[in-house]
Order: sequence, then structure tokens, then C-alpha cells
Amino acid sequence: MTFDVRLLPNARRDFERIEAYYDAEVPSQTERFIEQFSATLDWIAEHAAMPAIDDLGLRHVSLKVFRYHVWYRVLNGSTII
Repeated sequence: MTFDVRLLPNARRDFERIEAYYDAEVPSQTERFIEQFSATLDWIAEHAAMPAIDDLGLRHVSLKVFRYHVWYRVLNGSTII
């Protein structure tokens, strides 16, 4: 089953802030970060049903290259980030 992935406004702002950081500080890594983030969202869409780590239903996945985690929750067949 593939889940629909939806970014909440705070997650979207975090992504944009990190993207702006790489644009300003390490422009050669911006595209790589975006690709890794996108690949992580694709992985979550396919594997979102992995066990939750707490009673609130939170789960997380680490980006493979960058030191960030994507935290999410599955609600009504959608993955909320």
C-alpha cells in the first residue's frame, strides 16, 4: 500500500529554511539535499506502516546523507509530516 504524503506548514517551513541554508552556505549541496529529501518522502510513502516509536504514533526516518530526520504520523491512510 502506498500512502499519500502531506507536509504540514511547519515541515514545509523547515524544508525551505534548510534549502535556503544550503543555497547560501554550500550551494553545491542544495540539489543533493533536495534529492535526498524527496527520496526519503518516497520511501515513507511506501513504508509508512512501520511500527510507531511512541504512544502518539510518531515515526521517523533519517536522510541517508544529511543529518536530518523526517518525523511523521499516519492518519486515515495519509502520512502527515
